[in-house]
Amino acid sequence: MTDQFWSLAGPSRFVNQVIQAAEENGIAAATAPDRTPPGLLEALQDELDNRGFSRVIRVKSGGVGKSVVQRVASAAGIRGAALRSIESLLVAQETSGATFLMDRIEPSEWIEWAVFLRAFKAERQRLHALLMPNLVVVLPVDLPRGDVTRIFGRSEIFWRGRVSWFDMRTFVGQIIGYHASDTLADRIAKATVVELAGYDPGLASFLARQSFDLLIDWEMLIAKLTPSIIPHPTWSNGWCDEFDGRTFHHTLAALARNDEKTVQRRIWRAHVGTIMTFVDEVRDAFCSRYRDVLDTRMPYVFIDVRGDTKKITDPRDLELYPLRNLLEDVCSTKELTFLKTINNARNRVAHFECVKADMITGLSSSWDEMRDLLTTDTWTWPRCGQSLTVMVGPTGAGKSRHVRRHHSFDQIVSSDEIRKEKYGTLDVQGSQDEIFIEAHRRVYAKLSKGESVVFDATNLRSRDRLAVVDLAPVDIKVAYVVVDRPLDEKLAQGEWRLQKADLIASHTELFNKELPAILRGDDRENVVVEDLRTTSDSMRVA
Repeated sequence: MTDQFWSLAGPSRFVNQVIQAAEENGIAAATAPDRTPPGLLEALQDELDNRGFSRVIRVKSGGVGKSVVQRVASAAGIRGAALRSIESLLVAQETSGATFLMDRIEPSEWIEWAVFLRAFKAERQRLHALLMPNLVVVLPVDLPRGDVTRIFGRSEIFWRGRVSWFDMRTFVGQIIGYHASDTLADRIAKATVVELAGYDPGLASFLARQSFDLLIDWEMLIAKLTPSIIPHPTWSNGWCDEFDGRTFHHTLAALARNDEKTVQRRIWRAHVGTIMTFVDEVRDAFCSRYRDVLDTRMPYVFIDVRGDTKKITDPRDLELYPLRNLLEDVCSTKELTFLKTINNARNRVAHFECVKADMITGLSSSWDEMRDLLTTDTWTWPRCGQSLTVMVGPTGAGKSRHVRRHHSFDQIVSSDEIRKEKYGTLDVQGSQDEIFIEAHRRVYAKLSKGESVVFDATNLRSRDRLAVVDLAPVDIKVAYVVVDRPLDEKLAQGEWRLQKADLIASHTELFNKELPAILRGDDRENVVVEDLRTTSDSMRVA
């Protein structure tokens, strides 16, 4: 993962600045803590190669019994007494046009290296020869600042505050992968890795290998992070740095001091950022899906905590609690439960509390089931002449018979067939939400692929019809096919319907009540109506 890390914006800018300083001044230093992310020397060498430096000579620190000049000359391939001074090193054929890339200098060696570096810089300035070698050296933080400043001046580039939140988010995304279909649980898990890792790609890599179930369970996660003995965090030892403009003590260093509160607050930041963004996503989806209903119920007037009267005219400005109340009579039970749960999650993070893992997984799975029906990103659909036919009529009117005669089997989405699939019978007591959620999902899936769909259900209530109509964009044709027949025929052939008291009669009554709106296409511009009733001579609308 080192290549990915050093290609990030902050780290790559650091490397570029070091090499640019070497180009301009012939000598440059990269000052970095002991725990610098691995791969710095390789990143420096790669950038030197990319900029056309003809030869890079790696020089290791240490080397008992040899002077610094001898060690550098040996790395360049110059043997024995062939090189007697820094001047001869600078003008030697073996070093012409080269760049010395020196490994980290330990503080115990600094005095000897400082003498060499001062002489190297002075001789290079004095000679003004063509193709003299450049020098790039990695320095620890814990060196006498006066010495380092006199040698390098502005050519010393500091590794401090180089990794931004965006860098770490990108790095974690490269490891785990980002997808448009990421669930809420996925998003919280990734955000948790970013917030806990801070500037450290090593910790990020470790956390990214953990299961998402662990990453969303903050209590288990903190218990998993059991650090060994860690020194007091400083910049020089790498256990403290700047992260997005503020001091960031490494997460493991915080736990080593039994400071679980700091770690919990970082996990909370992952939760609050993701949950509040998710709340806005959910609000926009519900407002878009039920815009026609909400527009008729605006303005929303309420008394705020200070006793002032407030008025909201745009549904997108509603908090989740009033949004749920306004939609209580049109949303499914599942949708209302979801809105209540996400509001609870929102309230938790608003009060500096992390969200429990079971609440995250519940919200995540519920949203995956209903997201397509609510967000309807129909701009991605092919427009290939597909249409949506919505059957409308009371039970027993003959809708299914008409559908089977006039449409192919693969076009039909039937609520009755889904009942039989799920429950093995048409006589299903209680809420029908699950049936219609599945029906709407199938209608949406077919339309989004460019296929025409016939939705076979009673669709007697305006809200039920429009719930289907709104699955399609306004530029796709929707047809209401209205079917009914005389009441005595429906009673004579009622079959199982006759076992349910007044079912046929109540449906007929509701159908007649809704009929004016049905024949107007519920006042939707993209809806046309085909009236196939045999119970009256009412005007056909096509």
